[in-house]
Amino acid sequence: GGISTGLLASMERLNPEETVPVWQLVAEMSNPRNEFGVAVLDNVLYAVGGHSGGTYLKTVER
Repeated sequence: GGISTGLLASMERLNPEETVPVWQLVAEMSNPRNEFGVAVLDNVLYAVGGHSGGTYLKTVER
């Protein structure tokens, strides 16, 4: 969670079970976005929908 007014261009993950948890890059997104949903299915992260520079997105990225 959190609040940001900027667009995100990458997906990152955090494993809190590591001795020293650090954010790790998972993938660059082809459409930078904010206000999007995130889901995990079969151990894969998905970014769903969101908003990008005045446009509502109807896309899903993994």
